[in-house]
Amino acid sequence: SGYNQNIAQVRIDGLELGYDYSGKALSLHLGGNWQNPEDRSTGERLLRRAEHSLNARVDYAWEDWHFGGDLLYSGNRKDFGGITLDSYTLVNLNASYRLNPNWQIFAKLENAFDEDYQLASGYNTQGRAGYLGIRYNR
Repeated sequence: SGYNQNIAQVRIDGLELGYDYSGKALSLHLGGNWQNPEDRSTGERLLRRAEHSLNARVDYAWEDWHFGGDLLYSGNRKDFGGITLDSYTLVNLNASYRLNPNWQIFAKLENAFDEDYQLASGYNTQGRAGYLGIRYNR
């Protein structure tokens, strides 16, 4: 069993960039993060913090249809016990159809390529998962 331990002094230098576009039917988001998360007392990189990450999102609307998807990338991360967690890339997809002003059916596919990754050593994450549903909005 473990315990929480605070770090006395942390410094995170970095750069975050983003771009957003929103048109009549298409919207796009691109983002990136480059950082140096450091424990000042040891000079070591902070645990479970990637030095770089990227994300992208695209949405397209056509008549009563909506399609979207996102891509999330995280670089490798150090974890307890000298373990290095591998980098990973996730792709999520979604679609919906508006039946009328109040009702909508939707489908989504998370982790579409069934990426095997961990956010913390020894703890698995969800594999590919699909969802179907109906949504009511007032």
